[in-house]
Amino acid sequence: MSTHALPGACLPGQYAFVDLETTGCDPGRDRIIELAVVAVDDGRVVDEWSSLVDPGTRIAPTIEGLTGIGDAMVASAPAFTALRDELRARLRGRVLAAHNARFDYGFLRNAFAREGVGFRAPLLCTLRLARSLYPRLRRLGLERGSGTRPRFARQLRRCHGACTGARGARALQPAPGRGAGAAAHTALALDGSVAIPEEDPATGRAELHVVDRWRYLGSTREPSELGELARASAGAPFDRDHYRLLARWLARHPGKARPLARPGAPATA
Repeated sequence: MSTHALPGACLPGQYAFVDLETTGCDPGRDRIIELAVVAVDDGRVVDEWSSLVDPGTRIAPTIEGLTGIGDAMVASAPAFTALRDELRARLRGRVLAAHNARFDYGFLRNAFAREGVGFRAPLLCTLRLARSLYPRLRRLGLERGSGTRPRFARQLRRCHGACTGARGARALQPAPGRGAGAAAHTALALDGSVAIPEEDPATGRAELHVVDRWRYLGSTREPSELGELARASAGAPFDRDHYRLLARWLARHPGKARPLARPGAPATA
């Protein structure tokens, strides 16, 4: 892959930015269901890698609702044993960076320990760093923020990272009747395009996000442009990052999705 610099980055050294999804919060009892690692050398992204992980146990509906990952999605995924050596090589010699790093580090150490492998790494916790830099902010989660755009819009535009890895959109397309999971189908049981309204509480500005069968088509502040966005659905790729964000957001905001008319007809109210 080609390297690229992080926006405004001045980050000397070698880092592995890690993100995990798990079956729960207990690193001794629960298991990893997805791994993502972004390697950064002196402020430049040099590698991205990710994989779903078969936890060897059922994924609770609550966890599927939070992560967008269900039993069907991990049914053919490798177990941690099969990923152990590659993951260890990708982390070797790097500072492990993560938001609330103790969580990810605890799960990794326990996962390696179950394989009979010791694992230690220096840590950079971006949550603690954010608390130091922005002590007046009460919420510092990755899904939080402030600014001139709704949070959901920012997430959709920025979620093209390690989650997709080298497998590409085709490999991540769920087969009919599986992969998307029961929670996903109940969260958006709509045929065709929908508009999801969102308002930025800081500015009062509203934005409409257009989605067709889990594919994000775009956003606009003008209702008159909804039909044009919906007509773009034929060539829109499936993106698992977008799917997971949509599944979580819609589960937390039932009834927000507004069905749109078929292309060529005016949008419904």
